[in-house]
Amino acid sequence: MRRAGFTLLEVVVALVILSMSLFVLVNTQASSVFMTMDAQKTLTATWLAQQKMTEALLRVEADGVQVSDIDEDGDFEDFGGDGDFGENVDFGGEFDDYHWAYTIRAVDVSLGDVSGNADALQSAGLGPSADQQSQAGEQGKDLGDLGVQPDMISDMLKPYIREVRVLIWWGEEPADGEDCEDCVELVTHVANPSGEVIAGAGSDPAATEGQ
Repeated sequence: MRRAGFTLLEVVVALVILSMSLFVLVNTQASSVFMTMDAQKTLTATWLAQQKMTEALLRVEADGVQVSDIDEDGDFEDFGGDGDFGENVDFGGEFDDYHWAYTIRAVDVSLGDVSGNADALQSAGLGPSADQQSQAGEQGKDLGDLGVQPDMISDMLKPYIREVRVLIWWGEEPADGEDCEDCVELVTHVANPSGEVIAGAGSDPAATEGQ
């Protein structure tokens, strides 16, 4: 009695199909692992960025708003070792791949063309009164006709607003002006109600005159 079996061709085809299936499976698992690792790095970088953002905001609160921009950068080699959490914490080099930089700078408020109708500002209680408008001439005069220039408004607002930008990256440092994939960036703005600006280290005290 003859027993049926697989031919060599059938065995080869089965092995090819099995190999392709294993390749797809391994590739999918590898992609999943890389995505998980990348998500973990992003989560860690976000947490570190929040820590540095808090540090920058506390610096503004403690030192006041400075005339000159502040640019700081570094790594996390000593993070947790100087009482960052109330006591020394050893992270065992977990953050060695991460670097940080933050800037605290004046915001250049660009209003562009101020030749728009001043009536909208007047109706919102922000522009000249009707009497002032009538003194300047017929209604519909633009802000430029009233002597208001973009630079004037920008200079008036600069002492009151500061932008705080924190960047955390791992791997290569991102080039200026280029988007980076391996980084996390946080941006916020700080209001300075008093409008007082301090001449910090390296600032020109004369720059604060008239502010």
